[in-house]
Amino acid sequence: MAVNQGQIINCKRCGSVFRQSNSPFCPGCSSENKDDVHRVYHYVLENPGLSLEDIAKQCNLELSALEKFFYAGNLGMAGASIRTRCHKCGVEVISVHRKGRFCLNCGDQVEEESRLAALAAREKEPQTQRIQVPTNNEAVKERPQKEERKNVAEAPESSEKAGDNGPYGFIRRT
Repeated sequence: MAVNQGQIINCKRCGSVFRQSNSPFCPGCSSENKDDVHRVYHYVLENPGLSLEDIAKQCNLELSALEKFFYAGNLGMAGASIRTRCHKCGVEVISVHRKGRFCLNCGDQVEEESRLAALAAREKEPQTQRIQVPTNNEAVKERPQKEERKNVAEAPESSEKAGDNGPYGFIRRT
């Protein structure tokens, strides 16, 4: 997510107005977020194998906030022992046996469905025709030849000595 630094926005957590720096949260809420992550991290290390719901209750956090920490990877290796539910079939999984928000089986199904949908979308797109663009040499050959123009700046040969013309056939003035 791109952050527009210096823009005046409302804090995503408390709604107060502040000048955005690196976070969508005001400085107060940003430090509270960090404190919440550290508190959850240490609680999970001391109590492995809990579900997200249990951790949210024990740490006095909203489940949605805890899910954001968890799915963003903010809990690091402590998050590996947390039990979650698959968002497709609802089976309970330990987080090391999941793909994103899904169990391994549903994760494989979602990947396959996405792959097939992408292939179908590509087949429905109108086929673009490749146009052969001529190279410079080919383009020059295809153009009709224009009459060669005489160099207007050249003087009659009788008044000029051989070799006095410049590199482009113009008369050198001395």
